Amino acid sequence: MSNFINNLTGMQAEGKAQGLGSCTTEVAAYPYYRNARRFIFVDTPGLNNMRASKREVFGQIVSWLVEAWANLSIQLERNTHAPVEPKCLYS
Repeated sequence: MSNFINNLTGMQAEGKAQGLGSCTTEVAAYPYYRNARRFIFVDTPGLNNMRASKREVFGQIVSWLVEAWANLSIQLERNTHAPVEPKCLYS
C-alpha cells in the first residue's frame, strides 16, 4: 500500500512504504469505511517505476479494471413510496 493511501486512510503502513521510492508492484484494492460509507482505494505501480515500463503499468491497470467491472453487480430497486410533501420536511 502506498504512503498516499496510508496517510489518507490511517491504515497501517507497510514496512517498505516509508520512503519516496515506488514500492507498489501490482494493482491492489483497499476497502475503507468512513461514516457508514464504503470507499475503494486502488493502489497502482507508479508510472516512473524503474521495474516496469509505462506500457506494462497501464496494462496492469487496464487488466485490473476489466476484472473489477466484470465482477461488478448493480442492484436497482423500484421506488414505490409516495413522494414526500414539502410541508413535511419543515415540521
